[in-house]
Amino acid sequence: MMHAMRLSGASWAIVHAELLDQAEAVFSLLPPNTLKKVWVIGGAVEPAIEDLVGHAPIPPVTQLDGLHPASAMAQMPFSSGTTGSRKGVMISHSNEVSRMIMFKYLADVQEWLGTSESTDSTCLLVTSLSHIYSHFFLFASLMFGGKVVLLPHVSSSAILRTIQEHQVTLAIFTPLHLKMIVESPACQEHDLSSLKLVTSGAASLSEHVVKNFKKKVEALVYNLWGMTELASFATGCIVTQDWKSLCIGKVMPFFEVKVVDPSSGQLLGADEPGEICVRSPTTMIGYANNSAATSSMIDAEGWVHTGDYGYYDSQGLIYLTDRIKDLMKTRSHIQVQPSELEDLLLQHPHVAEAVVIGVCQEDFEEMPRAFVVLEPEAPVQPEVLQRFVNDRVPDFKQLTGGVWVVEEIPKNSTGKPLKRQLKAAQVTQLASC
Repeated sequence: MMHAMRLSGASWAIVHAELLDQAEAVFSLLPPNTLKKVWVIGGAVEPAIEDLVGHAPIPPVTQLDGLHPASAMAQMPFSSGTTGSRKGVMISHSNEVSRMIMFKYLADVQEWLGTSESTDSTCLLVTSLSHIYSHFFLFASLMFGGKVVLLPHVSSSAILRTIQEHQVTLAIFTPLHLKMIVESPACQEHDLSSLKLVTSGAASLSEHVVKNFKKKVEALVYNLWGMTELASFATGCIVTQDWKSLCIGKVMPFFEVKVVDPSSGQLLGADEPGEICVRSPTTMIGYANNSAATSSMIDAEGWVHTGDYGYYDSQGLIYLTDRIKDLMKTRSHIQVQPSELEDLLLQHPHVAEAVVIGVCQEDFEEMPRAFVVLEPEAPVQPEVLQRFVNDRVPDFKQLTGGVWVVEEIPKNSTGKPLKRQLKAAQVTQLASC
């Protein structure tokens, strides 16, 4: 929070009453007069947010007043921070308008929220509002006159109860939330018939999770992929019966996507894996106070080098296989994709979660090591899981780094595994081989 305050240069803060003590502890460490005003949501603390809402709006600001939509910052969300400290992502007013125009097209053509004239949609947001995923749908739902329901304390029972009570039509989830619903004993006790569409984003969606979800909930599932730096999702698809794990769908309107060799930058064709690059009018201005990181992310032609590794097929469907930094170089420096081994482990009936990383040897080659969370009271030893994978892959892909059974896999707020913590063995180990 201190990092965000300093980088953004914020002069106002809006804080929920439940978090006021923590926020004031941070604010006390800032230089005097940094914050001009703090508004409080909930409780009887003054000044309340209602006081701010009651103020007369300022006159519209235009280019005549010096506002240049393409360069003026509208918001600063922060990157997910899975590979290091969070970066402040500067999103312009033009970025905001572009993504809303894209969503209006999707709503008009594909009826995401009914139609653009419909005001009876209710959108449930359970991911943090500081995340671009929630922020996108918050703005879009309000733009169409729909209702947004925020759920601050997320649990499977709270999600199910909220869908039923508020007749939610659109739910913005991560794969973790789909899994929570599937595994909840209360799922069949709630009426979820109002739910028409569920989106999944912010982390990789597995075939196993979505199939189990669709057995219990009739809503369409839309798999999305995007980035904070793009202020939006860039690809998406409805998960049908022939959908395959790792598929993130087709390119959205106003977006261009290409796949290049990460070493040479050479353009690649269908079914040739490489780095996914994206160009769009929603692309951020850059990282706050970090021109070096900005130039390494966005090239001179405006292409965002996502760091994601994948390919597209002859149908134009894009498959996201891994982060480039997560690819392992094993024997003879052959590249191995962790996602392939993770998918195999998830096929075992006793495995609830699985993450694979590369463990370096003295010769800088890497050994694949798996971290798994077992289903409750699962009677399986790590050696059994190691053989389960090794019997199904060639020698250079085998789990030579072993299998660690752990209590839980560390994740960020959107459900992405924090692999750097696993590499540092910052996890409670129950058993290993």
